[in-house]
Amino acid sequence: MTARETKYIILILIIYVAACIETDIFLPAFPDMMDFFETSEEIIQSLITWNFIGVCLSGPFYGPISDAYGRRNPLLFALFIFSVGSLVTLFSNSFDIVLVGRILQGVGSGGCFTLGTAVIFDVFRKEKAVHAINTTSTIIPLVMTGAPLLGAFLNDSYGFRSNFLTIALFS
Repeated sequence: MTARETKYIILILIIYVAACIETDIFLPAFPDMMDFFETSEEIIQSLITWNFIGVCLSGPFYGPISDAYGRRNPLLFALFIFSVGSLVTLFSNSFDIVLVGRILQGVGSGGCFTLGTAVIFDVFRKEKAVHAINTTSTIIPLVMTGAPLLGAFLNDSYGFRSNFLTIALFS
C-alpha cells in the first residue's frame, strides 16, 4: 500500500470512528443524563432514535450530491454539521437542545458513512478497494464494541459531557 493510500485509509477510519462512536459512547451516561435533564429513560433513549432518523434521512442525499459536486465539499459539509451537532450536545443545558444536537450529528454522520465509502472506491482500484473496505470493516466493529467501555470510563471519571467532548474532538 502506498503512502497516499495509507493516508486515505487513516482519514476514512477517523471519519468512520467518529460516526460510529457517536451512537454508543454516551449510552453508559444515560442515568446521569436522566438526572441532569430531569427526564425519563424513554425520553433519554429518544436521543438514539432521532439521531438515526438524521442518519437515515440524510445518507441517501450525500451520494448524488457528491456525484454532482465532488466528494470533498459534501464531506466537509457533513463533517461541519456533525461538528456543530457535537458542540451543541456538549454545551447544552436543555434536553431539547441536546436533541437538536443529536439530530445534527445524525445528519452529518449520514454523510460520513456514505462519502467515506465513495472515497474508497474513488481512490483505490477494485481489488485494493475491497481490501480497504475489509480493513475498515474489521476495525469498526472493534471500535463500536469499545465505545461504551470508553464512555463508561469517561462518564465515571469526568461526567457525561466528556462523552460529547470526545465525539466533538473526533469530528
